[in-house]
Amino acid sequence: MNTYWGRQEVLKLHEACKVKELIINPGRCITSHLHKKHGDHWIITKGKANVTIGSDTHVIQTNQHIYIPTGVKHKIENHTNDILILIEVQVGKYFGDDDIFN
Repeated sequence: MNTYWGRQEVLKLHEACKVKELIINPGRCITSHLHKKHGDHWIITKGKANVTIGSDTHVIQTNQHIYIPTGVKHKIENHTNDILILIEVQVGKYFGDDDIFN
């Protein structure tokens, strides 16, 4: 599915997790939001990301990962001139798109 920041594809949906590939275009970001029913594991497979979790910002690169707990605001930004690719593993009780809160 194409979005304003790039595209995403669901790779696996299971009762305990949802796995997606996200491709974030150069200069784009996924804006700050939180989930009330699941946390996210982000694994960078290509590129470099600025990830804000709560008030802390981290720079993570290819072959690095970060965890976003349930109920914590977070965003990911691609400040580079190359695409950013990551695998998102959602873990929790519910994985619907209506569990996104700004």
